[in-house]
Amino acid sequence: MNYAPVLIITLCRFEELVRCIESLRNNSDAAYTDLYIGIDFPLKDTHREGYGRILEYLERGVDGFANVYLIKQTENKGWYDNFVSVRQRLYEKYDRFIYLEDDIEVSPNFLAYMNANLAIYEKDMSVQAVCGYSYPFRWMEDNRNLVKINTYYTAWGYATWREKEEEMYRDITMHNFEKIMRRPFQMRRFYKASCNQFCNLVKGMLEYIPVLVQHDEIVKLDMAFSVYIFMNHKYVIFPKVSKTRNIGYNGTGMNCENIQIDLNKPVSSRNYDYAAQPIDEHKDFEAVGSADLPFYEENNRRLDRFYPVDAKERFRTIMAYVVYLLLGRKRAKQILQFCQRV
Repeated sequence: MNYAPVLIITLCRFEELVRCIESLRNNSDAAYTDLYIGIDFPLKDTHREGYGRILEYLERGVDGFANVYLIKQTENKGWYDNFVSVRQRLYEKYDRFIYLEDDIEVSPNFLAYMNANLAIYEKDMSVQAVCGYSYPFRWMEDNRNLVKINTYYTAWGYATWREKEEEMYRDITMHNFEKIMRRPFQMRRFYKASCNQFCNLVKGMLEYIPVLVQHDEIVKLDMAFSVYIFMNHKYVIFPKVSKTRNIGYNGTGMNCENIQIDLNKPVSSRNYDYAAQPIDEHKDFEAVGSADLPFYEENNRRLDRFYPVDAKERFRTIMAYVVYLLLGRKRAKQILQFCQRV
């Protein structure tokens, strides 16, 4: 078995990090797994207490893994640059890795699931990554325990290969994303596959939401990855039963606002209690039906129901996209910013 290393990025969320590591250590594959932890330097005083507790906890020693490597930044790099610097160290030794945010709790077979699928799909160039999270609804029924998805690349625990990731990174450029936006047929196909992701792409390119573009460059994170896999006819593997649970929807995370739970409304991304989501409690994992894993369009429709976009928001986003086509990104962005001010 080729055991992929695990990379965790952290700064000051002590309780979440401890739960993440403890759940990871509960995996039988942990004893054969190298753990890399990138610790960013505090940016402000409110970070220092949690940062100090994390350092104390980690420097006492974390057992249960093959090796544990602490990479302590001497200045604040921010989440992304911290991640990139640690990943580069991994790629000096490994051709694959498993990534976890510090607020992700994992199932006892998380590592077995990741390592098995990294081996199964290594040579399949249509599979870009393996995700550990699964959404809280019923997927299309068959006898398999895996799902192929082409509209979402979820960062709540994922694994990938260096060769495939490097190819993806080369393709994710502002020039290429501008070309995508200038192709209405492709955009219509994306809209039909995932209205929510279409809206995220348009609003992201216009910088209405900060998930895709910063300083006129594409941010190479899960939203850009999702666009890449769809436009390049690739897939991400998901489990039918989630191997991860996000415990960070409490206002402490970078992109995790406090979710207002409302049991009187249909379950959706806007009111789901992610921290209470059930995850797979089995210790062992075996991929069932992976050799001929099909892709079902119906699963995209179920994802869209979990990420609802109301009619008014759809109309506004389509109008913004039309303005983009007519006037270009920068002019459309200026008009959108003006409309927000008046």
